[in-house]
Amino acid sequence: MAVLLPLYTGIVPNRQTDTKEAFAQNVYDMFVWTSDSFASGFNTAAESVNADITTVTNLKDTTLQYKNDTQTLKDDVTVMRDIVLDASNYMGDYDSTVAYPSGASVSFTDGYIYHSKHDNNTTSPTAGVSTTDWYFAGRKEFVYTTQTSNYTAQNMDFIYCDTSIGSFTVTLPLSPSANDKVAVMDISASFSTNPLSIARNGNTIMGLVEDMIIDTDNISVELIFVNNDWRIK
Repeated sequence: MAVLLPLYTGIVPNRQTDTKEAFAQNVYDMFVWTSDSFASGFNTAAESVNADITTVTNLKDTTLQYKNDTQTLKDDVTVMRDIVLDASNYMGDYDSTVAYPSGASVSFTDGYIYHSKHDNNTTSPTAGVSTTDWYFAGRKEFVYTTQTSNYTAQNMDFIYCDTSIGSFTVTLPLSPSANDKVAVMDISASFSTNPLSIARNGNTIMGLVEDMIIDTDNISVELIFVNNDWRIK
């Protein structure tokens, strides 16, 4: 029996009706779903289709069984077609030799996601920045960076903090979106000697209107922005 793939249940990006921010978020959500669910699901369905083809071949002399298996195969192909159409704006890793159409989405360095704002854009994406031709849609995974002095974090930064020289401050993003994440880690076993400060940057941390001080060695902390509040995971 063929395996049917689940249809995408999120919001399909529509650059004609979505705001830029909504379109970027919808593209990002669809990309994450495609990366997490589509690849493995597609392989499972492909194996199922191959099994159906074998079954159809083996039972080709049985007209009724042939009809039933063919219908199942058709259902699988229909589901796969719908998923491909859902993700059709995603065009893989950025290629500087390609003139991307308006609305195309690409992956860039360190897990950044972009969509093009104009036909035949002439500039390349810039990590973490919206430009004339490319709109920054977010990150699909943590980006790891080592810091030894004051640093303003972006969504999906995983910061290796070395305070062996002295304490410093990591400032959280100014206008975070729901489910944004920032993580810090003590990589020099020095937080107890030189504590790390987490500046809330206008938002609360665990409901408190105060910055966070981390003074425990060898600790890692992940903060997630939920209900307009940075929460510690």
